[in-house]
Amino acid sequence: MEYIGTVFTGNGYRMKPIATITAATLPALKAKASRICNGYFNVSDRLEITARDENTNTEYNYAFHRYNKKFPNNEIIRDKWR
Repeated sequence: MEYIGTVFTGNGYRMKPIATITAATLPALKAKASRICNGYFNVSDRLEITARDENTNTEYNYAFHRYNKKFPNNEIIRDKWR
């Protein structure tokens, strides 16, 4: 199964796509998305995934969100993908 994901980042209301990534497993795709999103200092990150199964010729769609905490001193604490 191949996983293709589109990574979005923004303030929760306006999300802009920043990358399209592929990976062989779901944890690998989440790790790639985290590395990309860590370069942006936004409150919300979203990962939309399309998984294609070649044997049954079906597609599965997933969406993960990550809400980060921002502080007045420009510190940001990253959350987990949920």
